[in-house]
Amino acid sequence: MKKIIHSTLILSLVSLISFSISSCSKKEKTEENSIQNDKPGHEHPQKIEYYTCSMHPQIHRDKPGTCPICGMSLVPVYQEEGGMNHTHSIQLNEDKIQKTGIKVAPVEKKKISLLLKAAGRISSNADLYLAEQEFLIAQRTNPSLAQATRNKLMLLGLNDQQIQELAQNPKSVAASLFPHSNAQSWVEAFFPQSDATYLKEGAAAQVIENGKPRAYAAKLISISPILDPNTKTIVTRLLLEDASPMLKGNQALQVQINYESQEMTVIPNSALVNNGEESFVFLALGEGRFEKQQVQVKLRGEKEVAVDGLETSQKVVSEGNFLLDSEVNLKS
Repeated sequence: MKKIIHSTLILSLVSLISFSISSCSKKEKTEENSIQNDKPGHEHPQKIEYYTCSMHPQIHRDKPGTCPICGMSLVPVYQEEGGMNHTHSIQLNEDKIQKTGIKVAPVEKKKISLLLKAAGRISSNADLYLAEQEFLIAQRTNPSLAQATRNKLMLLGLNDQQIQELAQNPKSVAASLFPHSNAQSWVEAFFPQSDATYLKEGAAAQVIENGKPRAYAAKLISISPILDPNTKTIVTRLLLEDASPMLKGNQALQVQINYESQEMTVIPNSALVNNGEESFVFLALGEGRFEKQQVQVKLRGEKEVAVDGLETSQKVVSEGNFLLDSEVNLKS
C-alpha cells in the first residue's frame, strides 16, 4: 500500500513538472512571436521610404550610401501604413495636390540682387570743413577733445584712413574728396544699420527727387564707420556725377544703390514660411510626399531668398505651403 501511494505521488509530481515546463515553453513562444510580429518584415512589414543622415536630415537618397556632407552611413527611414511616419511629413494623392494648387520650384545656386534705399539731402562742404578744423585744433591744443572731434568726422562720413591722413597732413579732406565748389554736387544719405554689410565705397548710385521721375547718377564716396546716435543710421556721402541747379538743400531725396551678392543657395520668397519661431520650407520628395525642413535665412532679395540647410538637388513647395503646414499640424 505504501509503495502504491509513493508511486502515485511520484507520478503526480512528474506530471506537474511537465505541465509547468510546457506552459513556460508556450509562454516564451508566444512572447517571441509577439516580438517577431512587431519587427519590420513580419505581420506589419514596413517599407523603407528613403535613406538619410542622422546629422544632416536634409539629405535624402533612394539607396544606402554615405552622407555627402559628413561621410556618415545613411540610415533608413520607414514608411508607416497610410502615409509617412514623420510628424513633419505628409503624403497627398494627386487629386488633392491639384485641388490645393501646390507648385514646386528647384533649389538653385545664383546671385541675389538687392535694392538699397535711403533718405538723402543735398549737403555742403562747410560742416565737414569746420569739423576738420575742430579736430586739428584739438590735436594741437586739447588732446582730451581729440576723440570727440574724431567721432564727429566719422559721423560726417570720414573713415579711419581719411582721418589719419588729415592728422598727418592738415590739408582739407573735404577739398580732396569733394573738389567742386558747387554745394549741390554731393549728397548725404542715411542708410539703415541692416544695410551695413552691403555698402561699399565706389558703388554706383542713383539720386531721385521725391515725386519726380528723373534720377541723377552718383558715386558712393565715404561711409561713416559709426552709427548716428540719434537716428541709428549709417551716414554716407555721395558725389553727384552731374550736379543740377534744380536740386536744393531742403529737398527730400531718395538714394538707391544696387547690390549683387556672391552665388548662394536660393529659393523663391514664396517657398519660405516663418511661424514666428522658425523659418522652414516643404521639400517635395515625389509621389505626393512632402516634408517640412527647417532652414536659416542668409539674405532676402526682391524675389528670392538665400538660405542654409538645402541642396540644389532638392525641390521645394513654392505655392500651397501654408495649406501643407495646416495639414501637418492637424496630423500631429
